[in-house]
Amino acid sequence: MLLCDWRAHLQTGLCQGLKRSRDPWGPEARLELLVRAMIPQFWACCLFSLFLVGFAQPTPKQQQMKVDCYKGVTGTIYEYGALALNGEEYIQFKQYVRPGGGFVPNFQLFEKGDVNGEKEQKVFSFLKNSCPPTSDFLGSSSQLFWEPMKVHDIRWNFEKFLVGPDGVPIIRWFHRASISTVKSDILEYMKQFKSK
Repeated sequence: MLLCDWRAHLQTGLCQGLKRSRDPWGPEARLELLVRAMIPQFWACCLFSLFLVGFAQPTPKQQQMKVDCYKGVTGTIYEYGALALNGEEYIQFKQYVRPGGGFVPNFQLFEKGDVNGEKEQKVFSFLKNSCPPTSDFLGSSSQLFWEPMKVHDIRWNFEKFLVGPDGVPIIRWFHRASISTVKSDILEYMKQFKSK
């Protein structure tokens, strides 16, 4: 996942849609105000990842702006293509660079693991094989970096699984499934427990 300091994007104008919104009270402007009120260490490239949690549905133009935002971005600590910092590098980056000042998280950090390919973690093998694939199309092998590739593989960071209280996967959602779809599916699943 590509993450970067949203303030830098607003200052440099890489995210033109947020900086130059025609409607000063439109969804982009309200989202920007919301984020400015949040903690200073808030990271999200162009703030568009917040669209994924249901603040607003991005238009096709905003989707393209999100893609354009990534062009020319430098100085990020995470990159696509399996180039993310690992383990001790990540902890040192947080401690000495951003936020710096000797920062040490007061929560447990987990290590990076593979969800696809030869070294995939067993939990992801179980999840993927318990639910049908979200699509028959996997993607271009030239842009994917794991082997072997299987139809059940997770295609994008935002694929979601619903796991029941007994540990059995119930449903798997495509990465572009709307939050309202996910919510309604979860509520529908929970109804069966109310009647008991």
